[in-house]
Amino acid sequence: MDRQILRAFADSLSAHPPGHFAVSVPMVTRMIQAGSSIFSTGLRLVLPLLALLLMVEISLALLTRLNSQLHLMQISFPIKMLLSLTLLGWLLLVFPQVFAQSASRAMQLVYSLLAA
Repeated sequence: MDRQILRAFADSLSAHPPGHFAVSVPMVTRMIQAGSSIFSTGLRLVLPLLALLLMVEISLALLTRLNSQLHLMQISFPIKMLLSLTLLGWLLLVFPQVFAQSASRAMQLVYSLLAA
């Protein structure tokens, strides 16, 4: 991946020399596609964690509502941290696949920008 980025940078200097860069409509469209791709990748990575934290928060709120004698606010932070770290550890198996897909799309976009 790092070699591809360096190669794209070197190709960009030959395709668009310094001082001769002009923004075109297809280039702006591709940059908007890159922004949406970055946003969707970030959302794909964080959504499972947000869902877990929401479920934990709702379940702790229901438990507190059912039994007001319980002081769950004192142990809610350690419970959330434990579950979040466990989920992140499990998601580390999925992250490389998501990053590989995202990186291949990003490099295709960079090369298409250099061709424009």
